[in-house]
Amino acid sequence: FTLFTSITTIAQIEGDKLFKNDQIVTIELTFHQTSFFDSLEANYVNGEYMKADLVFTDSTGTYSYPEVGVRLKGNSTYNHPNNKKAFKIDFNEYVSGQKHDGLKKLNLQNGFSDPSMMRDVLAYKLFREAGIPAPRTAYAKVYLNNTYWGLYIMVEQINKTFLKENFSDNDGNLFKCIDNTDLE
Repeated sequence: FTLFTSITTIAQIEGDKLFKNDQIVTIELTFHQTSFFDSLEANYVNGEYMKADLVFTDSTGTYSYPEVGVRLKGNSTYNHPNNKKAFKIDFNEYVSGQKHDGLKKLNLQNGFSDPSMMRDVLAYKLFREAGIPAPRTAYAKVYLNNTYWGLYIMVEQINKTFLKENFSDNDGNLFKCIDNTDLE
């Protein structure tokens, strides 16, 4: 008589809790500067982060991060006429090793050119289901200093973590598209 036991281990993929499709998360950023938005805009050209406190609420609970880096991002998204700008959050900018659900960075897209706010979400999902590596997405209600700023699309950062999860190796090339004015 042989007893055969099979133990299957399912590894937690970093960001799985964050990018669940059955939730809209809440992101509350608190800047300690009184004119924080003016400072964010002034720092945009240099890509400098500003310090903020973050409270993150999803279906698994509420998480607080006392110091994260926040900056404005995007080229065309930055230049649209209203204040709902795109953001990048870096959990690791001021506190070394700090992550949320295994991720160091998170992008918040404003969806200014897509009134449905579904095109990117559906396209990336279609790519992933077809076996093409694409960033994961979810929706977030974003508050800046207790003021509702709007609904955003959270998009996974394409970095070494993304490479490792999608290609089993994080030594590949990463390319970033830049604005043509940067070449002059």
